Amino acid sequence: MRKLSLPTAMLVIFMLMFTGMVFAGNSSSTKKSKAAIDRLNTDSFALWSATWSSSGGPEASVSFENGIVHKGKHSTGFNIKIDFKRGRNPKYPVGWLFCTSKFPKVQDWSEYKGLEFYIYAKQAGVLKYGIVTNLKQWFAKYTVSGKWIKVTIPFDKVRGNLKKVKGVTLYVPESKYRHGDKLNFYFADFKLVKTVSKAKEELDIEKKYKALSKLGKGMPRAYANIKKPLIYPVTPFEFIYSNSDLSARKTVGEFEIKAAGGEKTQLTFAILAGQDEIKNFKLEVSDLTSKDGSTLAGKTFDVRVVKVWEQAGLDYRVYSKYQDGILVPELLVKDDRIPFNDSRDKVSGRYTPPLVSGADFGTDIPAHSIKQIWINIFIPKNTQSGIYKGRIRLKAENGLSNKDIPVQIKVLPFKLPASSKMYVLYYRPRCFEDGNGKFYKKENLILADLREIKKAGCEGITIYNNTTAAIKKMLNLCKKAGLKGPFIIMTTLLKDKAKTTAELSLCGKNNDIEFYFYGIDEAKSKKQLKRNIALSKLISDNGGRNITTVVPENAKRVIKSGGYLDWANYPVDNGSLKTYIKNRQKGKAKIVPIETYYWQFYQENPTLNRFFAGFYLWQSGMDGVFPYEFQEFKVSPYNSGDVRATTYGGSGKIFYRSFCVVYPGKEGPVSTLEWEGFCAGITDVRYLTYLKNLIAKVKKNNSKTADKIENELKKILAPFSTLPDDPTVKNNPYVDPKSFGKARKKIIKLILKLKKSSRAFK
Repeated sequence: MRKLSLPTAMLVIFMLMFTGMVFAGNSSSTKKSKAAIDRLNTDSFALWSATWSSSGGPEASVSFENGIVHKGKHSTGFNIKIDFKRGRNPKYPVGWLFCTSKFPKVQDWSEYKGLEFYIYAKQAGVLKYGIVTNLKQWFAKYTVSGKWIKVTIPFDKVRGNLKKVKGVTLYVPESKYRHGDKLNFYFADFKLVKTVSKAKEELDIEKKYKALSKLGKGMPRAYANIKKPLIYPVTPFEFIYSNSDLSARKTVGEFEIKAAGGEKTQLTFAILAGQDEIKNFKLEVSDLTSKDGSTLAGKTFDVRVVKVWEQAGLDYRVYSKYQDGILVPELLVKDDRIPFNDSRDKVSGRYTPPLVSGADFGTDIPAHSIKQIWINIFIPKNTQSGIYKGRIRLKAENGLSNKDIPVQIKVLPFKLPASSKMYVLYYRPRCFEDGNGKFYKKENLILADLREIKKAGCEGITIYNNTTAAIKKMLNLCKKAGLKGPFIIMTTLLKDKAKTTAELSLCGKNNDIEFYFYGIDEAKSKKQLKRNIALSKLISDNGGRNITTVVPENAKRVIKSGGYLDWANYPVDNGSLKTYIKNRQKGKAKIVPIETYYWQFYQENPTLNRFFAGFYLWQSGMDGVFPYEFQEFKVSPYNSGDVRATTYGGSGKIFYRSFCVVYPGKEGPVSTLEWEGFCAGITDVRYLTYLKNLIAKVKKNNSKTADKIENELKKILAPFSTLPDDPTVKNNPYVDPKSFGKARKKIIKLILKLKKSSRAFK
């Protein structure tokens, strides 16, 4: 199953089915069911008079426009008022609205290299458009309001027969908008061209990925005369390459950290080798002690090197030459010199993971290059508050003299509670073989995964096993790992009622485990929604609870049509979810009892994960997150060219990458920066949970102080309240890494201030 985020609520799908016209502007709009287009000339051929007509329901009309124009005299207007109560089909009033023009006879475009046109929208939104010959295919573009945007479709990315072009069609799916929304789109100046210039967006992508391809190569001039090693501070989740220029920063004199009991925190820094290679670099952490003699054991500090290696890109897809072979700081390993020797049996499908992390930490650092060190520090929940001091010793066989750096950890006078939000993960590995060993994993390795998931602050996972016995086996492993649930059973099938009923028996009255049964994934079409409704009734009739992934609008449709939905997992996008969250923040009621959202959290973008798992989740008012997915790959996740799946899309053939937020290893899960970013987001929410509880207690006796703290907190979290323009942006960092640390420090100050203001609360 492939989970992909929907683009946005303002989704206009542009289906350019077969065309060759030039339109122009608009001003006074005369709405008609049909609108004539003047006979115009292009660079290469003449076009005849054509008409446009609307269909799909009475909500849409087309118009002959002469006010909003691009270069010509006219444009075609597509005018819509979204109406959820009426439509072409009375049973399904929320449908699709079309604007269509058909040519009198088929055209041959095989001599041309592309199609260019302009689009104007009165509202910002995402357009999907494409040339459809004998095969359907879509392209996408984000429009801005009040601005003509040039669109280019290069024919070398189009599949199908270009000798048979019949017309032009565009359409709007009403479900992507709100009832009553008014939409106006204008199209002008279509022309076929024999040379295709790259669009600005494509040039920007090319420029960006060419810049990325240079990272980790060469040496900054600032380091040319450096003779001895230097230690530089690094903000957690900042990308550091071998040639990152950190020369403007002050070198490290001492490490200082603040953390609460029960918290996992990070200490990270970069080492610049001098004129000599640092050979076999080692690091030792002493015990840290406080004035009263309490100790933090240095041997519990998990020291790793950040491995910078070649990956396919920062997106879930590999669809461009600019997104192949990019160096990305990602994997956290004990020793980055150890090769990854994994394998998959071609017959059984069984995968054998490599030994990724050796027993001891170690690395080499070439002369005049940088390496990042990452240390995970867990503060036991019952640790006495106070300042703990110790040292970190750096040493090597060559290129570095022994060096001690003081480290100080201030353990705060409170313990972090569990998060008040729900964290559940799509987890695909299985502890059995069903004739295909693709997802099989040994029980000890599954248990190691589940313990890592529990340690992060998650309580539930999906279970993909396809027999009741295997499901019970997985549940026993979950229990051993300490997971409390909820657990989502993924294999329920409507066509196999006996099997479904057997699975549903797991959630009997005497069972203390919370189960949900997954419906039709990302149901959109009428057929899918109908199946989902029938399945939800079967599950409910047998005493089960329902969950599925769906957009808010379709969640409403399921319920209105008599289906059951106890939990909805919404896709992160810049449209429907964003609009729905705004309405929720204004006090609008939930659609279903439990509401979470998901995103592709295996992408090499740790700040994206921290944002969605942390401060944004808190601000959104949603119940939790259910991101996709923990681990899935086709052959080897250690091969950047490994392709999980292949489909056809806007750029022709699309390759979907291996999905790993952590990597498989013989010793257990191998962490990544993106996983640590997710964990840090959960910790952010734990701090906010503690502060919220504290405010509630103080409010009973000192409401003025509590109100003041609440207002200060709103200001701190305001920057994390809304999604950036493109929530699936391929940039890293998604959010400035420093912004999280600054917000966390301010939250800690508020906690300490509130505790100090009332002696009744310690």
